Amino acid sequence: MSTSEGQALGQRLRQERIKRQWSQSTLAEKLGTSNLNINRWEHGKSQPQIHYRAKLCEVFGLSPEELFGTSMNEEEEATSYPPIWNVPYLRNVYFTGREDILTLLRSSLTDKHAVALAQHSAISGLGGIGKTQVALEYAYRFGNEYQAVLWVRSDSHEIFISSYASLATVLDLPERQETDQNRVVNAVRRWFEEHGRWLLIFDNADDLHIIYDYLPTRGHIILTTRSSATGPSVRKIEIEKMTQEEGTLFLLRRTHLIHDKAPLHAASEEQRSQIQAIWELVDGLPLALDQAASYIEETGCSLADYLDLYRSRRAELLKQRGAFNRRDYPRSVATTWSLSFEQVEQKNPDAANLLRLTAFLHPDAIPEELLTVEVEHTVPDIHMPGQDPFAFNDAIKVLRLYSLVKRNPEQKTLSLHRLVQEVLKDAMEHTHQKEWGRYAVRLVSEIFPEVDFSAWTKCELYLPHVQVCEQLVEQWDIFLPEAGHMLRRAGDYLYERGQYLDAERPLLRSLAVLEHVYGQEQFEVTETLNSLAMLYTAMRKFEQAEALYKKVRSIHEHTVGLLHRDAADNFHNLAELYIRLGKYEQAEALIQQALEIQKQLVGLDSLDVSDSLNTLAVLYDHMERYAEAKPLFQRALAIRQETLGPKHPLTATALSNFAFPYMSLGEYEEAEKLYVQALAIRKEVLGLDHPNTIATLSHMANLYSAWGKYQQAEPLFQQVIQLREKLMGPHPLLVTNYENYAVLLHKTQRAEEARKQEQRAEEIRRVLT
Repeated sequence: MSTSEGQALGQRLRQERIKRQWSQSTLAEKLGTSNLNINRWEHGKSQPQIHYRAKLCEVFGLSPEELFGTSMNEEEEATSYPPIWNVPYLRNVYFTGREDILTLLRSSLTDKHAVALAQHSAISGLGGIGKTQVALEYAYRFGNEYQAVLWVRSDSHEIFISSYASLATVLDLPERQETDQNRVVNAVRRWFEEHGRWLLIFDNADDLHIIYDYLPTRGHIILTTRSSATGPSVRKIEIEKMTQEEGTLFLLRRTHLIHDKAPLHAASEEQRSQIQAIWELVDGLPLALDQAASYIEETGCSLADYLDLYRSRRAELLKQRGAFNRRDYPRSVATTWSLSFEQVEQKNPDAANLLRLTAFLHPDAIPEELLTVEVEHTVPDIHMPGQDPFAFNDAIKVLRLYSLVKRNPEQKTLSLHRLVQEVLKDAMEHTHQKEWGRYAVRLVSEIFPEVDFSAWTKCELYLPHVQVCEQLVEQWDIFLPEAGHMLRRAGDYLYERGQYLDAERPLLRSLAVLEHVYGQEQFEVTETLNSLAMLYTAMRKFEQAEALYKKVRSIHEHTVGLLHRDAADNFHNLAELYIRLGKYEQAEALIQQALEIQKQLVGLDSLDVSDSLNTLAVLYDHMERYAEAKPLFQRALAIRQETLGPKHPLTATALSNFAFPYMSLGEYEEAEKLYVQALAIRKEVLGLDHPNTIATLSHMANLYSAWGKYQQAEPLFQQVIQLREKLMGPHPLLVTNYENYAVLLHKTQRAEEARKQEQRAEEIRRVLT
């Protein structure tokens, strides 16, 4: 194409863009290219290649004749392969997405400001992640810009040397007939140094030491490698799993449910939903997606049938490779990774054991600290790197050679693909799976802390791993004391964070494990029983809570006796329940018992005493004994502020509760000051979605409504209702909120709006009954 033709084309492109009121950035985003390319095309400095010409026709909705004055067939003929071409694979017509990687690769190779060595780019990533497919697409998309596009297999030293030497025949070098392979190889190396405008692809260069001495010092070079470390001479481009949109679109096209150029919305909603479910099951791994598509295509099964089969026969499906794929990439997911696992085992057995352990944890953000914990294990003949940093780093280095793990040095965590975990476990005998599961449970139990506000950050970090261990406990009937105590602590943490529905399951599982280990009437089960009772109290399941508290007292009586700190806690907790039930005399007797025990065992200034004083003050407020309540609230608050500090959740609770008598006595300014302090602490440390934060907002709404400050009260009522609807669904507290809001609306002469709130309260009441 002449300069004048290029300028004419650039003007057409600019006109079509401006006609649609698109910026150059908008068009670049639609095409998956850079602003610089758009600018160069429009000014006639370069012309779009065949791939981008097809995309331009697509986004502008014009035919090639309308946009370029020529047909696509003519365009394809004009962009044939370069004179020298030995790429061994056909182009993947279903190649989808990866535009960001291709753009980055293109920029890396064509950066005119970079030194020659920077034009060596490595596509790095896990086996099956699509490295070869990206290199292949790059070769087909930009191959006509080169005089030669050459492909070298680099799986091993022998394969590499043979493939590299065979280039002499492709390049028609005089030395191609030489019997001395070294002379042939040297001739190929000289050709690269003496010529320009070539692209050289080293595929499967997992052992980079093999090829480093053969890297030319000029030209464009792409390596595909599993190694996460590529050295100082090669620019690394790490490739990740397919996004949900990319993977879904690829599967829809690859299974022929939509045309290979059709957009996502061309499929039905049901098809998209089922395809997305497959994407989730294989966690976006391109090779696994292609295997799934091949199986569906070859068997003609439905998407729903494939999903059912995968869930029940995953291991077998991951071993299968479609008949039409065996030429280009014959290995299945299971075969690809099994070879990696074998190589890891040979290089460093500690690394292999470390990898097996990670298969029984959550795949994301595995703290390195967890992997160095030393506990008694049940896996025979196992050795782990332990706390030796050199041994640990050596193990990680081997795993990174195959991109089997990713390391975050700032957060000191590891992560791995979920399918790597599944393939690892599928390769184990069931007895070994159970042994590793027990080992993982012991490790996580050892490191998951007792729940305290100061430990929340650590609890949050390890909670995903506890939840995986919970599944292991259920799957393999792991009845270890450590498992029961770990699950109880996890339930306590979720309770403290206000996640009541999520807290119930681990607490029930903890109880089942501990009762199996110790029996139903032993002291070791009382902590979990107490945690469940507190949870049920918060969930307003008062009958269940009362029964559990009474069971705890019964166990205390015949095990440790009632002069015990845990027995005092039991009295205190049951008293809190009775206050809610209006059983004030019983509550007062229990609180006094708790206080007597606590004073003897832990002293007058302890947090235990603070809890009991606070609860006794709440009781007196309910009984309208305000003069007695105030000093108790004051004393409880002082102990918590001194012991826990001013920004602790329990300090906020004491402040909020201290406002009750002032509110009841109409001393609204004093109540407001306390609520404002409590709300600030709870928003900061608990968040807006926590039940305790919402409770403070509710108290403030009631305060302002009683005070006559309706403009301040109304948005708070609305916020509380919205939050509780979202977090709790139908709940007795919502009934109260709607009714109180209705009272405010009546006070402000909005009877019709008030009736709507009353109707909503009645609807919830009917649901609850």
